[in-house]
Amino acid sequence: MVQEIFQIPVDLIDPHPMNPRKDLGDLTELVASIKRSGIMQNLTIVRSAQEPNRFTCLIGHRRLAAAKLAGLANVPAAIINNMSEKDQIATMVAENMQRNDLTITEQAGAVQLMLDFGDDFSTIAERTGLSESTVRRRAKLSQYDPKAIDKALRRGASLLDIEKIDQIENTEKREQLLKAAGTNNFNNLFRSFKDEQERIRIAEEITTILEKNGFRPLSELPSTEATSYDQSIWNLKEYKDHLAIKNPEEYRKSLPEDAILYYLRHVDSWNCRIELYHTSESGNKVANEKRLFEESVNSWKRGIRRINNRFHELRMKHIKSVFSRGKRDRSFFQSIVADHVVRLTKGNGVRYGVEQKYNTIVKKAKKEIKPEMELYLLVALNLEADAEDGCFNEYSERFDNRDSITKIYQLLIEDGYQRSDEEIEYYNGTHRIFSQNPRNKEGKHA
Repeated sequence: MVQEIFQIPVDLIDPHPMNPRKDLGDLTELVASIKRSGIMQNLTIVRSAQEPNRFTCLIGHRRLAAAKLAGLANVPAAIINNMSEKDQIATMVAENMQRNDLTITEQAGAVQLMLDFGDDFSTIAERTGLSESTVRRRAKLSQYDPKAIDKALRRGASLLDIEKIDQIENTEKREQLLKAAGTNNFNNLFRSFKDEQERIRIAEEITTILEKNGFRPLSELPSTEATSYDQSIWNLKEYKDHLAIKNPEEYRKSLPEDAILYYLRHVDSWNCRIELYHTSESGNKVANEKRLFEESVNSWKRGIRRINNRFHELRMKHIKSVFSRGKRDRSFFQSIVADHVVRLTKGNGVRYGVEQKYNTIVKKAKKEIKPEMELYLLVALNLEADAEDGCFNEYSERFDNRDSITKIYQLLIEDGYQRSDEEIEYYNGTHRIFSQNPRNKEGKHA
């Protein structure tokens, strides 16, 4: 049906308060065009619900704003009667989607607005032309501050990065990730939070099982009773093999008959263990304190290894991504690489573990692999194998700088790898975990 076009005074038309497009962009060229040729395409407006003699813009917000700046008295407009607020929003969203005029955050806000008006994901997809999966992802983005998302995208964050944040359940950590998106800290922070979240989940499963087996939280211990430390469950991924969980009656046989069982849970960014205690009339308090202290030292060491393993995984992911691209944009035969090519060819060859990794990745790669890429992978994996154990000497319990770590980072950074601030601190020895050795506190049990 052909709609009748009216000349409406611009002063009687207001922008729609729920227009999903918040930023109309630079109007300079449009204003000049309107001054020169007038408005070539009419606006679409609806009557104001509050003031019958006024109108609200539905389609053509940029043209309306530019017309006012150009000094036009009237604009051509089609008037739509009896359109519900819900349909008005759907019309504006669909129009802007078709023109690709909405930013990611504006799309997210529009989708949430339509959900608030009762549309489901399928209906929104049909009305906007987006796929249903895209509609769902935009709805998840609406939980974040749109300004923070826009800042992250301007810093270079990908939409995939921002969508990954939803995998983290803790609200404060999600906000931290959003602030880090687009920086060199994002991947490390995300991996750290994801690992911690998984450890918390497993620890909650363990404590549920322990409580079913008669253990009580240590917080419930009467203040008049003294506890004896027994042992720790620290390998949470294999916790079901622990005797206290697999066979609690067998576990009790090693304890006094009057023992009452307790547990204490430690889970943070690098520490993860569940300590088991008991109370009884008998027990060697000094021996138990020493065992507990040694366990705290071992837990500290495991925390250091856990951090190092996270960085190792990030480096391996980068090596695989470089290889999957099939070529390197930067010069290959840098001194760092040349040194290791000579060592590999004149020395003892490739270590067994490195060769396994190399073969695994090559098999998954394309059939035609440039010799240069084979060499890159060989060198990178050899360097990574040397660096995998990190920069901590477990015997001396001290930071130990290693040349292989410096070399692997020189190679990876050449190919675009970005170290996080924590990664830099860890490998130059300034990370705070190195100063937290329990043996350093007042020389206890040294």
